[in-house]
Amino acid sequence: MPDDELRTLYRKWLPDLWNAEPDSMSGLAADIFAPDAVAHWREGDDHHGPAEIAAQVRQGVLLFDDVVVTLDHGPIVDGELVAAQWTFRGRVKPGWEDVPAAPGTPVRYRGMDLLRASGGRFVEYWPFGDNLNLMTQLGALGT
Repeated sequence: MPDDELRTLYRKWLPDLWNAEPDSMSGLAADIFAPDAVAHWREGDDHHGPAEIAAQVRQGVLLFDDVVVTLDHGPIVDGELVAAQWTFRGRVKPGWEDVPAAPGTPVRYRGMDLLRASGGRFVEYWPFGDNLNLMTQLGALGT
């Protein structure tokens, strides 16, 4: 797949899917990820196929109000691999148990993606978010 097509495919993922209405995420993911794609969110927490990948994004986005995800650097293409750096911004929604941050508290954290493409779609995904920074902003780590 040519580099410019991989960059376009990535931009369908981020910022497009991440900023989409939650109800449309599964359909968008089906155009971006192969049916047998695997997302490695955390050690031992793999998600298979576009529907599961979209569900993970939807779950994370729905925890916040006013979500905006921006592409900061990239995407950088090297053969079948695509990498990029992004920033997630939002405001804490009411109803989080065990999270001291008040509803409406703004949060901002950065991350990077690495994806592998084959056959015109992404087949593997490794996200790396600064979760420690996010948890600190939420007050979830204590003082």
